[in-house]
Formats: sequence, C-alpha cells, structure tokens
Amino acid sequence: ELREVFLSAIHGLKQTEPTFEFKFSYITPNSLPYYHQLLDILERYSDQWVFAHTFIAPDNRRHWNRYYAATRQLFTGAKGHYTVLADFLAKPKKDAHGLASLVSTLPSIANLNQVEAQGSIFVQLADILIGALAHVKKQGRDPYRQEIAERVVAILDNKKRAAMDPIH
Repeated sequence: ELREVFLSAIHGLKQTEPTFEFKFSYITPNSLPYYHQLLDILERYSDQWVFAHTFIAPDNRRHWNRYYAATRQLFTGAKGHYTVLADFLAKPKKDAHGLASLVSTLPSIANLNQVEAQGSIFVQLADILIGALAHVKKQGRDPYRQEIAERVVAILDNKKRAAMDPIH
C-alpha cells in the first residue's frame, strides 16, 4: 500500500522515482492528499509499528554526536528487541563508534541499518512524524503542514491510549 501511494505521488506530482521522497518540509497543497493517504495507512496498521522520538537541544556538539546520543537515549532501557532503521549520516573518521556499535552495547537493539531516506519509505514516514511533532513544538504556521501535524498528533495520541487501555 505504501509503495502504491509512493508511485501515485511520483506520477501525480510529475517527479522521478530515484530522487523523490516524502518529507514533512515538502508538504504543499498539491502533495497534501498523498500525505493523508500515508497517514491513512499508518492509522489502519497502528498496532504494527512503534514510534519513539526525542528532541535534543542544540549544543556545541557536532551534528553526528547529537545524532548518536539521541539514538542511544531512545534505546537505553527500552523493553523488547528492535530493528532500527536510521537515516544515513556518515560517521566522522575521527569518531571511534558508529551507530552499528549500539547493537553490541544496547540489548534492545537487535539490528541497526542506516539507509538513505530516498531508499526507504519507512525512514520517510519517520521524517513525517518527527517533522509534524517539531512543527507543533515550534508552533509552525504553514496551514498544510499544520493539517498533517494535527493528524499525526491525533494518530500518536490514539496509539498511546490504545497501549494504556486494552479495550480501546
């Protein structure tokens, strides 16, 4: 289903497959229906995915160090075993540890793959979810992004309620 929306968006928005990706910051009036279709699918299968996030305040550390720290923070003490798909970010040559080192140091990470966002609809969906939450946090004003952000918040709230209430 996700692939069908992806291909439909490529055709409808007159894009090419190798370079097209869904990103929260790319939402426009023309692309808005495709984002709703993606969220329809996420909502329909909400019991089959987990979304965790963290916001780390900007500091003096390089982007890579913040990225590594955020990934580590998300999975330290997490219950269960997860396969992590992380957006590709090259590790600086001077740094000793890459994200792959987290597999051996955090029991909750069973497997970790870094992939380019254009190659994974799942990484693109994560971008949409985190972008929506950041939009709300920063009180963004774009009405099309706001529409998607409100929908994402509702989906995540429903997931949270369902996890707390077994009858939901």
